[in-house]
Amino acid sequence: MQKKIRFIVNPCSGTKNKKEIVSFIHKECSQTNFYYEIKFTEYKGHATELAIEAAKNHFYAVVAVGGDGSVNEVAKGLVNSETALGIIPAGSGNGLARHLGISLHYKEAVSFLLHTEVNKIDSAQFNHYFFAGMAGIGFEALVAWKFATSKKRGLVTYIKMIGQEWFRYKPTKVYVKTENETYSGEVFSLAIANSSQYGNNAIISPLSIINDGLLEVVIIQKIKGYSIPGLLLAMLQKKINKQKQVKTIRAKEITIEHQSSIAHVDGEPIKVNSPIHIRIFPKSLNVICKLP
Repeated sequence: MQKKIRFIVNPCSGTKNKKEIVSFIHKECSQTNFYYEIKFTEYKGHATELAIEAAKNHFYAVVAVGGDGSVNEVAKGLVNSETALGIIPAGSGNGLARHLGISLHYKEAVSFLLHTEVNKIDSAQFNHYFFAGMAGIGFEALVAWKFATSKKRGLVTYIKMIGQEWFRYKPTKVYVKTENETYSGEVFSLAIANSSQYGNNAIISPLSIINDGLLEVVIIQKIKGYSIPGLLLAMLQKKINKQKQVKTIRAKEITIEHQSSIAHVDGEPIKVNSPIHIRIFPKSLNVICKLP
């Protein structure tokens, strides 16, 4: 039976030329035995609808061509189905793709997904929101909100926003409860990590394994503004978990009482109330990728 692949392209994500990517997809797929089709998203949530439809029609894979937000939308429509998620990174950070070792060069990424096996990874729920890579509150959520409303994309814009906000940001009080332990105190930022990084190799959770059935709660405790450059460097060196201001809790289910009004899931900003309930769903998502 001929395998079917649906490519879902977000024309608005990231900075890459989507026309070049689409042209290359046509070139490569026309030389294979796959049936393929390319769909373009027209509104928020459209990618999820297209993914659900493909899964119902027994597609082998649905490929997200975009950034972490696009990947989130597609993955949400495929969770607990037989249809696999594929990724051609075309966003600003590409955190999940980087964690999974998928090339950021679209030609290599297309070849990879046409010739690589399917593996199962975990996914998670943040209240009623789905995420595959990362969620969080605190400073990281503020930056996600600022970045989402910016007309400019890319790493330089992201770094500028961090620089603009870090001295003005006031820590938030949280109470974290898991099946293993609790934490109470003021935090600068709090990440819930299924994968290891935000994107751009900013690795907030070096211990994260995406198919181990566990989430990491990475708490950056109340810090002075001058400490932030050192923490950013530690992220890039995969050593942030060794910093004295950072605490990591591993858990399957997490409840967070907090004073924030905003959060993010896979980099997409959302409004939240307290408390937040998070849980892991082990090996619930098929993905075209290689795992260690």
